[in-house]
Amino acid sequence: MRSVGSIAIVCVMLALATTAKAMDPVFQASLTPEVAVCDRSEMIRGLTLSVWGENPQMGLALGFVNGSIGDSLGASFGLVNYADKYTGAQFGFLNNTNETTGAQVGLINHTKQAHPGVQLGFINIIENNRAWFKNFPKSLAPIMIFVNWRFE
Repeated sequence: MRSVGSIAIVCVMLALATTAKAMDPVFQASLTPEVAVCDRSEMIRGLTLSVWGENPQMGLALGFVNGSIGDSLGASFGLVNYADKYTGAQFGFLNNTNETTGAQVGLINHTKQAHPGVQLGFINIIENNRAWFKNFPKSLAPIMIFVNWRFE
């Protein structure tokens, strides 16, 4: 009887271990994308601490260089933040994305597409704002100082 109980406990532990491994990690620490706790392709659902990190993420990224690949959301605080497709807020000296939904706050902010998006900084570039003030108040301009936006 005791061996049946031991086998049941081992089976439950194996099932829990398998389930835990299938879940996305909630913490990432990295020196570079190659020298990190988790592989760069793994979605991080929680906290990322990096010298230079690069993962898809859903959560908070703190580091010198924060890279968010794929579809990511949350908040990134760093000297440099870059992303493929980012929903949320980026705070840094340089913020760069292919697609942004949310806010970029920094010295230089750049996105190819904002839908919708707001930028606050010294230089703000939204490439899909094709005309200067033509669609105001929905969008401002391709390049602006201090503030730029697109709400269409």
